[in-house]
Amino acid sequence: MTDVLLPVRKALLAALKESADLVALVPAKRIYPQAATDALPLWPFITYGAPTNVPLRGACMRGGTVTVAVHSYAKPIYPDGDARKPPTKLAEDLAGEIGAAVISALDGRKLDVTGGRLAVLFTNSQLLSDGGEKDAFHHIANFRVRAFLG
Repeated sequence: MTDVLLPVRKALLAALKESADLVALVPAKRIYPQAATDALPLWPFITYGAPTNVPLRGACMRGGTVTVAVHSYAKPIYPDGDARKPPTKLAEDLAGEIGAAVISALDGRKLDVTGGRLAVLFTNSQLLSDGGEKDAFHHIANFRVRAFLG
């Protein structure tokens, strides 16, 4: 049995970075695996959550069902970057827009991977205030990915 976590992560991150609607909101270089590769990532940014795999067992088939969350983080946008002025976009609105773009980029997708195929399904989401940053919001989009490998 092959663990499918690595090919699923690589395929989903690639699909996110290829989405024109998403990278219009978050540059592709700010779409990270579980740990942001920058010491202090610029906002907004996206991280791939901690996945869980349940193996699929069958004759002549390998694979698994992976559940994973994609996390989107945003702060308010201020005119000319001046936080003394009222924001032109609230963090809650921006995080929600980014989350919606994440869902659009992945939901219902069939992605080819080496030796197989993935089927991605959006299952649910949550939008909440980010506990680590007073003025930030956090969107969580959850997915179920069926991985079928040869």
